[in-house]
Amino acid sequence: MLAARFHCWDPTPIVEEVPNPSPIEGESRIRLQTAVVDRLGLSIAGGHFPVTPTLPSVGSVEGYAVV
Repeated sequence: MLAARFHCWDPTPIVEEVPNPSPIEGESRIRLQTAVVDRLGLSIAGGHFPVTPTLPSVGSVEGYAVV
C-alpha cells in the first residue's frame, strides 16, 4: 500500500510503498479510500506539538474507508 510517512522531524512526508499491516485479535482490516495529511499531522511532523510518535510515522489520523 502507499503511505505518506515521516522519517524525521520535518513536515515533508515521503510517499512510499509499505507492507499491508496485519490486524491483531479484536481488530478488523479496512480498505482505506482516502487519507489526508492535515495541519495537525504537519505540526506533529515538524516537532511543534507535544506528541512525539515513533518514526517513521504516518501523517494522518483521519480518512475514509470501506469496512
